[in-house]
Parts: sequence; structure tokens; C-alpha cells
Amino acid sequence: KADFHIYGNGPLLDELTALNKKLQTDRFTYFEGHCDNMHEELQTLDVLLMTSDHEGLPMTLLEAMSSSVPIIAHAVGGIPELLDNGNCGELVNEQTAESYANKIHQLFSDPKRMTGLTTLALVRVQNRYSAKINSEKIYQEYRSLLIK
Repeated sequence: KADFHIYGNGPLLDELTALNKKLQTDRFTYFEGHCDNMHEELQTLDVLLMTSDHEGLPMTLLEAMSSSVPIIAHAVGGIPELLDNGNCGELVNEQTAESYANKIHQLFSDPKRMTGLTTLALVRVQNRYSAKINSEKIYQEYRSLLIK
């Protein structure tokens, strides 16, 4: 049994909600809207799917990585670099339901891989994207500009 929780209030929300009801998928697909407590919501997920067509550096993925939530994401924008080209989460190249379903099946069929991905993701986010690391990079950048 799987439930799908969709977060956000994008421009397609009304259309997707109507389609959800028409297809009778509303008993396992829930539109959650905007969430101020997304960090807490992430804690309840077995896996996070990031199906965006365009992304830079999504905060949601950083939060999922720091919470040890497994990630399956579309390989666009900054996502492949963030997930270390698939070493910290599964990447989907073809934006189809079948591609995501296959990745979900692969991930849940291999608990050791899932644990390895989340462990590496946590280390990566701590070592490369923490507030301390970023503030040090900004400080060094300012110092380099002052020295010039």
C-alpha cells in the first residue's frame, strides 16, 4: 500500500485535484498544499520524489538529505550535482511514471542500497551545505575581495 502526498500550491492544483477525483485516485493521493512545517512532514515519508522539470538547488532535497529520507529525483538543474550523480539519491532521466515506479521498486527491493544512499546524503549535506560551511565560504569570498 502506498499513499502519495503532494505538497505546494502550483498553478495546476485545481486541475490536478479534479483529475485525482475523476481517476478515483483520491483515496491514496493527497494534495497537502503549502506547508510551513515541511521539515516535520519529511520525517513521515518513506521516500521523497522530486519530479520537477526545472530546479536549481532545492531546499526540500537538502532537508530530506539532512533527515535521512531517501530521494528519487528528476536529473535536472542542480539536482545531479547535489545528489553526487546518484551516489546520494536515485536519479530519473526520463520524466515518466514508469521511470519513477521502477526507481521506487529498485530502492525498496534493496534496503542496503537505500541505507547507503541516505548515509552518504547525510554526510554530503553536512560537509558541503551546512550553514557553518556556507558562512565560511562567504567569509573567505569577502576576505579575498578585500585583499584585492
